[in-house]
Amino acid sequence: MGHGSGDKKYGGSVKTLTTYDFHFITGKKHMAKLDDSGIHIPEEKLIKIGNPRFDELFNGDINKGQYLKYLGVKDLTRKIILYAPTWKWGNGTLHLYFKNFSRQLSKDYSLIIRPHYFDRKYIPRMKKWLEKREIDNVYISNPANILTQRYYVRYCCFRLIN
Repeated sequence: MGHGSGDKKYGGSVKTLTTYDFHFITGKKHMAKLDDSGIHIPEEKLIKIGNPRFDELFNGDINKGQYLKYLGVKDLTRKIILYAPTWKWGNGTLHLYFKNFSRQLSKDYSLIIRPHYFDRKYIPRMKKWLEKREIDNVYISNPANILTQRYYVRYCCFRLIN
């Protein structure tokens, strides 16, 4: 089992990738990334599965109110901004922007921060930092299931904002 279907360039050792029994392809974009990589995978090893993590979105099964309650969002009249930093080469952006975003954000908005899985150990420290400064419009989400698997960030955030 590999990493999964990320949104980055298709990569890895050609020798290793061609030994896999199957490659699950999520859609046209995923196929284009594979084509652009120059790695030839035989058609019979490509299985088009769609992207199961979006099923709840497309099926209308996401309960916006329940999720906002889970996060503890108090003022539902504010527009919501989702910040879900990525991780590349062990260099997440959360450390660069967390304090600035939290300090500078207008009270007209709520900010939901979904840390990368590798930054999860900093969640208690971030919550204490926010509490000490009485910043009440910034919420820290679970980096594991809630946004990455059940409520995929790029699409859920548009649902929350609307």
